[in-house]
This record gives sequence, structure tokens and C-alpha cells, in this order.
Amino acid sequence: MKKIKEFVKKLHAPIPTLCYTAAVCIALLIGLFNFGYDFIGRMTGSIRTIPLAPQDFELVNITVQENGELLSDTDDPQLVMDLPPTRVRRISMQVTYDRAPYERCVYYTKKEGAAFNALVRVWPTDLDDSKTTLYDLPIGAKSIRIDPGSLRSLWMNVESIVLNPPRPVWTYFVPDGGGLFYLAVLPGLAAAIIRWLIECKRHYFHK
Repeated sequence: MKKIKEFVKKLHAPIPTLCYTAAVCIALLIGLFNFGYDFIGRMTGSIRTIPLAPQDFELVNITVQENGELLSDTDDPQLVMDLPPTRVRRISMQVTYDRAPYERCVYYTKKEGAAFNALVRVWPTDLDDSKTTLYDLPIGAKSIRIDPGSLRSLWMNVESIVLNPPRPVWTYFVPDGGGLFYLAVLPGLAAAIIRWLIECKRHYFHK
């Protein structure tokens, strides 16, 4: 313990350094847990890679055209699946649009029969090919609702929808944009709070 204290004292900024180190370790542990969960799920068959078509979903506010393309009837098109044939951890979609689709997301519920909630959804990660979108869902998702866009009269050519596409191991340990933001901000905030508490203790208890 004495050696640890001496090592901490030698750090240039010990509190922020320790906070950011702890945050990185926690992020790695979360990635390892998710990888292990998915690996076991694939080994046992509870998590499978399943390609789907739009017709496999309940289409809400969407009309299928003769050429197979989808046309949104309102600004809230939805592809709903109450009970997916597998546990869903990631969704891959390849879609081309006639214009920018505006807001896209995937709603999910963790209880069968529960209503979808605007506070319970995940946002997309767009790949470089400009048409592939990934959605990563948390453990326990039951029902899913894909909102492929948020515009009326939006033409959508859905080339593929895949539940649980093959995923490289390294992606479990690289945070997305939101994760990077939290990793950059929260440890710094925690360090500031800890520093403030230390200063309060010095001021009020060591006069």
C-alpha cells in the first residue's frame, strides 16, 4: 500500500490520471463481458445470424411498391418485430434512399408486450459505404422497431436486413461516438468532483 501511495504521489496529475485509467479499465471489462455473452450465445445457438426482408416485419406507415421498394406514408415509417427468431444484439441494414432520411433509430423493449418508448432506443453507426448502418442493442432486448427514416414520401430500397451479422472481436472494445464522449467527459467530471471534495475537507476539517 505504501508503494502505491508513493507511485500516485509521483504522478503529474494523480486524480485525473487515476479516473481516466479506471474508466478505460471499466470500458475494457464491459467490452469483454459483451464479447463473452455473444460468444456463448452463438455457441449455444441462442444468438444466430439471420437475414430478413422487409416483409418479415410488420410494416407501419409504409407501402411496398411493385418494384419492391418501400415508400413511407407518413413521417414515421416503422418495421416492427414483436418476437425476433433469435436474441438480437446487432442489426445491419443496407438501404439506399432518394434523399437524406433524417432521423433513424431502433426502438426496443425488454419486456414482452411492452410499448415502445422514445427513451429506450439506439442510434445508428454508418459505415463508409454510405448505405450500411449498424445498430447495437443491449442484452435483453425482446421486441424491436426499426425506424428507417423520418420523412413522408421517402423512397427506400432495402438491400438487406441482418440480425446479428458477423462481428470482428475488436469492435467490442472500440466505443462509438457516444461512448467516446462519455469516456472523455465523465472521468474528468469525476476528477473535478473528487478534487472539490478534497478541498472541502481541507478547508472545513484542517483549519
